Amino acid sequence: MVAVRDYTQIAHLQSVLRKTNLRRHDIVVVTVRVISGTGGYDLRNEQLFDTYERELFTRVVAMAEKEGKTVDLLVVPGIQPYDALVQTAVRLKASRLVTGVSPGVESGDLALKIGQAWERLPEPRQPLSLEAIAPGRPTTYVNLGPHPPRLWPEDVECVHELWLEMSGTLGCHLHHRDVVSVALRRLRGEIHSERRDEVLRDLDFEMHAEHGVEAVPEEDA
Repeated sequence: MVAVRDYTQIAHLQSVLRKTNLRRHDIVVVTVRVISGTGGYDLRNEQLFDTYERELFTRVVAMAEKEGKTVDLLVVPGIQPYDALVQTAVRLKASRLVTGVSPGVESGDLALKIGQAWERLPEPRQPLSLEAIAPGRPTTYVNLGPHPPRLWPEDVECVHELWLEMSGTLGCHLHHRDVVSVALRRLRGEIHSERRDEVLRDLDFEMHAEHGVEAVPEEDA
């Protein structure tokens, strides 16, 4: 499922068209018509599909035809666009949601907002892969919902070193998963204790170190 809104910024759709094998996947192009108010959506066709949507989808179809691909088109009414997108993706049983990123918006911030919308869905929530594509930037890939974390080699090495140190005392039944499980439970306890600020500082340092950005000292923040 490909989300579009600005017909001058649909380069992410072209990327999807070029790499998608239509024998394995369908491409559904979705735009959200933001509406106000609450309650059900009882809109006439001319209210939901006006001149802007016609121009948008005309360009979408032209791009698809140029790539020799076909796409399905869908307009979805919604009060909150991110909620409408994830709800539609789940209803369509989409395996992947692809979106562009507006200039001035961080790809990570967009992914976070869409992830938060996914968390607001009622259970059971279908896992969903998110791909945020912005020209001139690395593509951001996010798995929405519980998923195995991406570990760096030094993370795996740290777990192994801890396992080596403790297995001499606890014996052969100690596994690497046990080390990780205990570490996570202790972290969960500390984040709800008086050590919360200390944990957040450590996480902030690690987060900035991963992205090569110097963390702002607390006294300068």
